[in-house]
Amino acid sequence: MVTLWGTPTSPYVRRTRILALELGVPFELRNTNDPGVQDELVAASPTWKIPTVRLDDGTVLWESAIIHHALLHRTGGTLANGEGSLSIPGEEARLRVAAIDAALDAGIALFYMKRDAVDLSVPYLQKQRARIDAAMAWVITQVESARVGAELSLDTIALVTTLDWFELRAAWPVQHPALLDAQARWATRDSFKQTRPPG
Repeated sequence: MVTLWGTPTSPYVRRTRILALELGVPFELRNTNDPGVQDELVAASPTWKIPTVRLDDGTVLWESAIIHHALLHRTGGTLANGEGSLSIPGEEARLRVAAIDAALDAGIALFYMKRDAVDLSVPYLQKQRARIDAAMAWVITQVESARVGAELSLDTIALVTTLDWFELRAAWPVQHPALLDAQARWATRDSFKQTRPPG
């Protein structure tokens, strides 16, 4: 069984959980908020980042893209429900994930700064807000043209988990009809329902 270190609310960890469920890869989520589990993560990964996984053969991986590619390679990408397969994304899909990640990382930075009572009017944090707006404006064009969000893919998983996190943390207003449609389209799929963050 794969060991996955992370938290139930992390959008990056949720992506890995969704992919593992879709591929039928058994895993144990080790919640790094629980006593002692953070120490396990520190011992396993030099970056202390989540998600970090230990595969069945003992290989330890961190960074979402590396983990996802490893899972796809080891399973051939075949979906557990027999409805098809997932593939390692090409250049265009990787660019979409990169844009989504840029927005998400900026949102995470703002969330923690706000939680720590940092003045959000400082130029660096205003730039983070502008980065979210710019990245998501481009992502919306990709959703509207059905390049992402319509079919199950790594960039669709990245999109929906990011939108759900934005809503969970009130980090960015998810208001555009195309984004709301993408959220609704995947909200009832088992892997998305089972991993929806609490709160």
